[in-house]
Amino acid sequence: MLGLKLRKEFEGRRMQGTVVDLQRSTAQAAQDFLEITFPSSDVLRALRALHPDEGRAVVLFGSKGRGKSHLMATLHHALSDGDATRAWLQRWADRLGRPEVAEIPMRSGVTVVSQSLHEQKHDFLWEPVFQAHRDGARFQGRWEERRTRKGPPPKDLLEEMFSTQPMALLFDEFQTWFDGLEQSDRKPHRVWAFNFVQLLSEIASEHPEWLLLVVSVRDGETDAYQQIHRLNPLNVDFKGPDARRDRQSLLLHRLFENRQNVNEQDIEAVLEPQIRAHAELFAIPSAEQATIRKLFIEGWPYAPTLLELLEDQILVATAAQETRDLIKILAGLYKRHGEQVPLLTAADFDLEQDSFEVGALLDSVSGSLYRNLKDRALRNMHAVQQAVPQWRDELPQLPEILAALWIRSLAPGNVAGAEARDLQLDVTRGRALDPNRFAVQLDRIEENSFNLHRSGPRLVFREQENPQARLLAEARNDRLFADGADERELIANVRWVLGAESGPRSTIVVVLGKGWHRDPWSAVSSACKPEQWGDQIPLVVLPQAPREVGVELGRWLKDHVPGNRNTVRFLYSQSQPASIFFPEEGLLHRARLCLKAEEYKFADLLKSHRAELRGLIKQRYDRAAILESFDFGRPEASRFRSLAIKEQGAEIPAAVDRSVQEDLFEYELFDELALAAAQEQRSLADFLTDLRNPRPGGQQCVPWVGEALVKEKLLSLCASGRLRLNLRGNETLQSQPGELKADAEKRLRGRLGSGRELEKTLLLPPAAQGASQLVSTGPAFQDPSPHHGSSVAAQPTATTPSLFDRAPSASTENLQAPATSSVSLLGQLERWNIGPGHQVSNVALKLPAQMTGAQLQRLLRNLPDGFRYELELQVERAH
Repeated sequence: MLGLKLRKEFEGRRMQGTVVDLQRSTAQAAQDFLEITFPSSDVLRALRALHPDEGRAVVLFGSKGRGKSHLMATLHHALSDGDATRAWLQRWADRLGRPEVAEIPMRSGVTVVSQSLHEQKHDFLWEPVFQAHRDGARFQGRWEERRTRKGPPPKDLLEEMFSTQPMALLFDEFQTWFDGLEQSDRKPHRVWAFNFVQLLSEIASEHPEWLLLVVSVRDGETDAYQQIHRLNPLNVDFKGPDARRDRQSLLLHRLFENRQNVNEQDIEAVLEPQIRAHAELFAIPSAEQATIRKLFIEGWPYAPTLLELLEDQILVATAAQETRDLIKILAGLYKRHGEQVPLLTAADFDLEQDSFEVGALLDSVSGSLYRNLKDRALRNMHAVQQAVPQWRDELPQLPEILAALWIRSLAPGNVAGAEARDLQLDVTRGRALDPNRFAVQLDRIEENSFNLHRSGPRLVFREQENPQARLLAEARNDRLFADGADERELIANVRWVLGAESGPRSTIVVVLGKGWHRDPWSAVSSACKPEQWGDQIPLVVLPQAPREVGVELGRWLKDHVPGNRNTVRFLYSQSQPASIFFPEEGLLHRARLCLKAEEYKFADLLKSHRAELRGLIKQRYDRAAILESFDFGRPEASRFRSLAIKEQGAEIPAAVDRSVQEDLFEYELFDELALAAAQEQRSLADFLTDLRNPRPGGQQCVPWVGEALVKEKLLSLCASGRLRLNLRGNETLQSQPGELKADAEKRLRGRLGSGRELEKTLLLPPAAQGASQLVSTGPAFQDPSPHHGSSVAAQPTATTPSLFDRAPSASTENLQAPATSSVSLLGQLERWNIGPGHQVSNVALKLPAQMTGAQLQRLLRNLPDGFRYELELQVERAH
């Protein structure tokens, strides 16, 4: 990208170590070492402190990897090779446009002693001092000759020695060495070191022209440092106002040979989509956008958010070796992706491969938690891929999003994880992303990830599973519910909401399954199937609203309800017509959440998801349909009456029942049918059977209101003197002369039996009637029993061809049904398997002995055309 070139040490397949060892670094030529050194503010301050005019010791603070050893080696070369150092400063003064950098004076004429004390080569600090001094052996001999007790050399001897040959003592890892010294009565080495450092500090302060003392420590808690601190040393802690910017420049200079040579305008052009996206996502004011632009350009090829995340959060929090480890991580990232992307972000870490940068990061962080988190993130990515088979099209940024989330989740405390805008910026490449589409991607990822937790607007990976995320992820996996358990769970909850267990016993709630058109009964329990309805009124709950109520429900009744079709009431949602079993509807998904929450014993989540599911079901149903007319031959021509339902939940069955009774029940038609049955002296069982089934020929039906209410209405007719009921031939229920209707109803209430008793209960007219006659469509048929009344004979003439004229063939069956209702006779035709295409002959119908003129007219109007009929009857006329 823009010709950027990594240094050779990072180009190989196996990267060299980035540890700056003081001993190896001082063995390099000054020019070579300074080539990889950036003149940060800390470096320049330390170089200025080398001059005798400063007159104080230098202490370098910082944990491992902060750059203490590198700075110590820089000071060594500045003291050992002033010419190379001045040339190096001049080059940087020109690059940075800071001429004062080249004016820093160099100190010369000192013997430099640079020691990495953590190697524990010396028990006492005076050993390397005596070894490096040209007259060290002579001064050591003088000390030993006059020494009367053990301990460090005396101050006067040290002053004389340094005055003859000025020295610069550079002790790296001083605190590590000091803390490891033995301290006992026999070997009080720590006390001796403490005293010796005190002497060196005093001499460096009193005679800076003789002695320069530079040490590095991790912190200021060591006793040895306290002696130096007492004399006001120059403290370099890598935390100055320019420290962050310096470290960034140092990193880029350390990593790349030519970073300083890349034109900033070219960088800006490459980063324009990212800069603009950052300003929009984070609502950066116009006045601050120039600062943001500068941060992006100065940090290129790394996003400023990535550098801040790694350096200030992850590596500091995990006790990594900071700059040292950061260099390895950033070098690995650039090797893998630097040529393909305009800006390296947290999204460029690869979860699926053991790449160098990931390995370097995991080597840097401490504790199994951080290592396990990568495995969790990878498992979550596979879970999302399984749940969304077309993830490459629907979730194109999935690997990058989860990689960025993983890296950001390594940060400590409240800063762990990321907001949606952080992640969107991480995956923004050559063009800006649509925030809405990105939000959809992120929602899908969150729903199907087990270890993603949400804390306010932030998402974060954690080692422990997120119960809610696990439920959401598994609820999206259709394969986990191949046995239909989710459908059964949803049906059970619909029944519960509609009061199937607590509602009126006169109603049975039947919730149909997904395949209700073709196979409605396989998804319902055996107690809800038609053969088990008994005297209960079935409230059939449809999964979706029918497109054409009459067509769909008429055919459904014919195909799937063998009898009592007039008792069925349908319930559905007109405002939400989609099926409850469609995933996008949401109810099935919530039923799955309930199932899984119960399986994993997530009690709180089960309670909340079940309440949400039942709340949605409660508000869903708003329409009921009641059969008005039905034609078995043309069920698609059936008509239904519609009821708007305002009640919710368990109140719905009673509300439907109430509306049917108050708004749809046809009292006049019921009375007419009851009185007609009385004329025929029908049994109450037959009459109830007729009412439970649609009237033939598409005639208007009387809405079924239940056996108890029908009995009540029949008793009302008896109380009004219009009907009699004969109970098993033993007793007749009827009004008494002069009795008020209310009194009669009270007296008759509860007198009707049930079950088989209804077969022996007859409906009779107020006065006794005669016998019946026969109606025939074949040759005249004479009832052999004596009777009175009228007769009607219907017979096709010879001039009118008819299906009934055909002579019986060898396979002709003689079929006969006992006296019953027209509805029952139609049902008998179904049982005999006689359809519209069959030829029948010698048809004879036996009619009631007495009929009203209206009944006779309706009968004649419904006779089929194309035939001629004969009619004979007796009529009573008033004189």
